[in-house]
Amino acid sequence: DISDMRERLLREKPGQGLWDLKQDSGGLIDIEFHVQRRLLELTDGRSIQPDMEAAFELISETCPGEVEALASLQDAWIDLTSLRQVLAIAVVEADPDQFSAGLKDRLAWALQCPDFQAVEGRLRAAKDSVRQSLAHH
Repeated sequence: DISDMRERLLREKPGQGLWDLKQDSGGLIDIEFHVQRRLLELTDGRSIQPDMEAAFELISETCPGEVEALASLQDAWIDLTSLRQVLAIAVVEADPDQFSAGLKDRLAWALQCPDFQAVEGRLRAAKDSVRQSLAHH
């Protein structure tokens, strides 16, 4: 049901490209859906709602064979949420053509990247990693 829900959401509200950190394929919603599905599987359908950090930890402790894939999802989660927080503070649309030089520098600082081009490369890699990880489940 969770996978069907995500597919329906992608059809009805498709992502708007690389800087759509939440809705776009490989974005935050994909990670959230995957983590929630794994939690339901691990708890025999009991509804638990830990924060994402606790959820990653619980899955890692319960499924040692998934640690590497889960670490990749967690890294992507951290990157995407870090970028989203900076954009929220800046109160701007996620349109890189509208980003000031200062905002680009702040986004690079948030991910500890040397420049904005590296941020975009890391963002693409994070989303690709999420897509690849989820394709195997």
